[in-house]
Amino acid sequence: MFDIGFSEMVILGLIALVVIGPKQLPEVARMVARFINDVKRVTGELTGQIMAAKESANQFIHETQTNIVPNLDVKTNYQPETVLPPPHDGPLPEPEPSVMVGTHPQEPPVRKEPEQMQLQLDGLDQKGERGS
Repeated sequence: MFDIGFSEMVILGLIALVVIGPKQLPEVARMVARFINDVKRVTGELTGQIMAAKESANQFIHETQTNIVPNLDVKTNYQPETVLPPPHDGPLPEPEPSVMVGTHPQEPPVRKEPEQMQLQLDGLDQKGERGS
């Protein structure tokens, strides 16, 4: 976590022994250990709550997409027309320079997958209720 090696730990222990004293050092060590355990517990609970909220939001989005997407009128079997050039004997003529600049063949429309919906919590207070 803090990338502290053994030698750094020994130096910190010696400094703590000199500053705190040998009689109070065990009690201070217990207090520090309790504090670290409390911080780990609180961060674990917070992480669990955030993951549960994220999972709930993802489930809501998936259910909404499952209910909406089948009702959309989307053409699923699009096949572009194949345009063959006319047969030509001999070399092809050089196109005029004005025709070549800025002209692109039109591409067929691309079917897009439905985008993921984003959960927006704007305007909600800490309890999840709308503010006045």
